[in-house]
Amino acid sequence: MTAPTASQERPSSDALLRSAQIYSLWVRGDAYPHQFFAYAQELYGQHDAWFVSHLGFTIADAIAIIHSVTAELNRRVNASADHARETAPLAAEEYLEEAVSRQISRRELETRIAIQMHYGAAVTLLRFSLDDLIAISGLTAEVCEAFLRRMSQPFGYRNPGFPDTFVDATKAPWDYNTVEERPFIAHGGYCWFFTNPMVASVLFQTFYFDLMADKAYRPTFEKSRGDFVELKVREYMLRIFPQHMVLSNPCYPNGEEFSDVAVLHDGKILIFQCKAKGLTRDARVGADFGQLRSDMQAAIRSAFDQAVRARVYIRSTDRPSLRMDGLTLNIDGEMITDIYLINVTMMPLLSFVSRFENIEEALGLFPEKEYPFSIGLGDLDIVTQILGTPHCP
Repeated sequence: MTAPTASQERPSSDALLRSAQIYSLWVRGDAYPHQFFAYAQELYGQHDAWFVSHLGFTIADAIAIIHSVTAELNRRVNASADHARETAPLAAEEYLEEAVSRQISRRELETRIAIQMHYGAAVTLLRFSLDDLIAISGLTAEVCEAFLRRMSQPFGYRNPGFPDTFVDATKAPWDYNTVEERPFIAHGGYCWFFTNPMVASVLFQTFYFDLMADKAYRPTFEKSRGDFVELKVREYMLRIFPQHMVLSNPCYPNGEEFSDVAVLHDGKILIFQCKAKGLTRDARVGADFGQLRSDMQAAIRSAFDQAVRARVYIRSTDRPSLRMDGLTLNIDGEMITDIYLINVTMMPLLSFVSRFENIEEALGLFPEKEYPFSIGLGDLDIVTQILGTPHCP
């Protein structure tokens, strides 16, 4: 990551890719787990019929199974730890004389025995059978079987699209990890589950590829993704602003869309342009500069152009008007003091959106040196929970 190029001076595009590589290793995640679960339900729940037909379960089933497995394995781990702590003092009696001869205190001996008893029980703590899953989830055998068929992998599984993963140690940190596709490991008639912290994001991300692979259904799904982001932005704005100040898909007088969401408050207009587009994998891990620039163009620059056009219209006349739901809203242009252009993406675009000016030399997307305020949906959720009112300092 830190080795200099042959010329000892990195071009701006190379430096940007290195930055993407480093930042892709972050551990925070694109959103909080509770947000991923809620977003998965709201987005994929619209496609229950497709899920049942193609996968054999709904997104609600998948979420219920994940919660059930997580709760059950946590219960087992806690019960095992409690049992080990309670049993260790009795078991220590057998080894006390030897421990004294080795200058090991009784407390340390009990700790060692408890650790051995607890972690030595991994076979029963981290795996479950199909029957276990049926019992703890309360779902049918058919649904549970379908879920495991889609969400588990045997040892040695490789996604056909990434046949050369983990063969070069210098590239391995950025290789495709199949656990992000199928988080359960199938072995010996059981499934093992090691990735509790990341499963919420996996649940939100993995089914995207199933739906996009269905060419006939893809347009329906893509439209729902765009609508989902717009609806969430409106929902978040209603936490802060009165309902009559939040406009959904307002139009110009000629019927063309003005913005995805707009807020009119106290002489200020917030123009929101939403994009479900995120970073493709090659862009996210710094493997392809052209792809990174293309993704930024689609997710931010095109939205910015739409927002700039809306601002130009508002500033072009003293009496701009917008149409929505068959009604016409006339605006006193002289009362507008500020117009803010806000780009909302499904997921945050890493550190790029917080330093447009620093990376403009490489990207070349904003020659006018004006940049939008870009924020991911999950971050907007948190911001609007904190603010609560337009006048919050």
